[in-house]
Amino acid sequence: MTELSIHELSLGFSHDRQMLVEFLAKHHLNYEDDIEAAFGVFDSDDNLTGCGCCAGNLLKCFAVDESLRGQNALGSLVSRLVENRFEAGHYDLFVITRPKNKVLFTSCGFYPLAETEAVLMLENKKSGLDNYYKKFLAGTDTDENVGCIVMNCNPFTKGHLALITSSWLRRTVPVSRLQTGSALSVKEPIIFQMSSYIHPVHI
Repeated sequence: MTELSIHELSLGFSHDRQMLVEFLAKHHLNYEDDIEAAFGVFDSDDNLTGCGCCAGNLLKCFAVDESLRGQNALGSLVSRLVENRFEAGHYDLFVITRPKNKVLFTSCGFYPLAETEAVLMLENKKSGLDNYYKKFLAGTDTDENVGCIVMNCNPFTKGHLALITSSWLRRTVPVSRLQTGSALSVKEPIIFQMSSYIHPVHI
């Protein structure tokens, strides 16, 4: 078994940053400018053989050389990143990765949240999504037609506007009861811009 060590990379130091950029590129991943912290797995010759990064409450950019498979390098990286995020005040953590890595991350204490053929999203709390829903359900009247639209509007097109307008015209909830955004006028749909909940990543 290879002797390994894990320590934080100094992203402000050009040598460490370039080493991370090149290692990610070798694993078909892009370095992302919003990365706040990164940890590397090094062999006895001080070669970078694995890495994991984080930005806000998102853990991402995981890559491990084939030579380390089966040595729990990923688990060690996740532990260090979780510790780092807790110290930074982030307790609700998410991972975005490829579906083939599901078992690896579930064994590290993460729970699947959403999955497509190309992307898997996990979180570190088993009932995190249910708890998130409860914030919106509290105090709502079940006899009212309350809803929302989630859409990718980049770019925002006339088709998006038509969908929003159509939904608006079918509403039964008075304007005063709508909690998100600010009305353009009483007769127009409420259109608002929300900061990205999950940082965009290159998978």
